[in-house]
Amino acid sequence: MKTLSLMVVLAIVSWLIIGLPQSHANNSALFTLYDGSLGSTPDKQGFYYQPMSLTTLLATQTLTIGGTILNTTGNVLDYAGYLSNPAMMPLLHRATGYTVSFTVQLNSESHVGSDKNGDGKDDRAGFSLIVLSSDHQGIELGFWTNSIWAQQDGLQEPPNGNLFTHAEESVFNTTLLTSYDLTILADSYTLSSGGKSILSGLLRNYTAFNGLLNPYSTPNFLFLGDDTPSAKAKIKLTAVTIHIATATETPTVTATATITPTMTATATETPTVIATATITPTMTATAIETPTVTATATITPTITVTATIIPTMTATATITPTMTATSTPTVSATLTPFPEIGPVYLPIIIKFFRQN
Repeated sequence: MKTLSLMVVLAIVSWLIIGLPQSHANNSALFTLYDGSLGSTPDKQGFYYQPMSLTTLLATQTLTIGGTILNTTGNVLDYAGYLSNPAMMPLLHRATGYTVSFTVQLNSESHVGSDKNGDGKDDRAGFSLIVLSSDHQGIELGFWTNSIWAQQDGLQEPPNGNLFTHAEESVFNTTLLTSYDLTILADSYTLSSGGKSILSGLLRNYTAFNGLLNPYSTPNFLFLGDDTPSAKAKIKLTAVTIHIATATETPTVTATATITPTMTATATETPTVIATATITPTMTATAIETPTVTATATITPTITVTATIIPTMTATATITPTMTATSTPTVSATLTPFPEIGPVYLPIIIKFFRQN
């Protein structure tokens, strides 16, 4: 069972006061949390560092060429590790996916006697990686010198359950400086190196942990280090980044109208009247020998219609859609080192709360 000290309670409360992870406008971005080539330790960049011990604290972090040495081998009861600054973390949406990349070397590691459920497999590691998404779903991986394995979830810790016990495992040499990629998408994770898969499986839900405060219920959570008094290690850490997956581009449709005129003739009738005269002569005889001819004209008009055509233009528009793709550019975000904060403000991590 994990237990909490007053210092731990104050640290977590202070963490919540400092702020939760911020929402970043970029749909696609690379967040650099630690770059060992800058010549500083992780706590001077994107992480908090807090060592503690159940007895005498001997854990150390030492700046070295290209990175930092984290050493908890002096006392197995020591805890020490790096927790990302929540104010500098991107939102980790597993639906769209993200990748945590880190470069680490295990110089030594010991976990003897850490079988918590009696199945013959030890359940603790001197170096662990914990990643939790925005909805608390995630994975905790334990690193030994010859293998990497996942922590099981469950409703209770041993002896009544299998929470935080040994799950899927893969044989792998971790004693060389190696760059790893932990990709989380939908309901599963894949750990790879150099494009080759090392370990994969379903995401876990560790929120069943029973404690005064539950960091496993904290969204967007990232930890690297020794989080147990049942194992110890000496490691070299040189880089940590988070890549948020590129959002699907949403095309914008722009309608362009092509005008095709159609001629419709409308007749405006203007009648023209042409009169045609038909002459019918009438003869009238008088006593005078000289006849007089009187012509009587009967006019029968004939109407001839002349049409004057006035054309009317009717425009028919044919719409040809043009697809214009609008996307959000990839942004490389490098975190600026921040001033060191006193111990009471430093969040303490996971099994620091558990004395096993």
